Amino acid sequence: METLKTRLFFHSENYRLKSHFLRIEQKLRRNQKENLSSIQSENRQKKFNRISRYRQQGKFPMNTDHPNQMMPYFRDKFGTLCAVADLVDQTAGPDIVNYFVAKDNNFLVNETNDLVLNKWSD
Repeated sequence: METLKTRLFFHSENYRLKSHFLRIEQKLRRNQKENLSSIQSENRQKKFNRISRYRQQGKFPMNTDHPNQMMPYFRDKFGTLCAVADLVDQTAGPDIVNYFVAKDNNFLVNETNDLVLNKWSD
């Protein structure tokens, strides 16, 4: 049964994540790369727009397995994707998302050196 404490936690976590993604989006848009081809620049802009839509939708993975811990989820048990998983899904497809979920669903994207993720991000 959902308690008031649980609802308040998920509401505040949703607000925190929306704010986090807004800061990321603003930082990325400010730091435009000058040496990109027109196709690369267009693809970059599409990814920014996708992050913006993801943030505005406000549907983020829920940590239901690790109480009292901040734990990232590439995809939660309800099928909700994190921002990077959403981008991967939109650009490379669900097989790549499934690869990461099976490998380590709780990894920190900025702390991994996975060849598949590195190839995708290039």
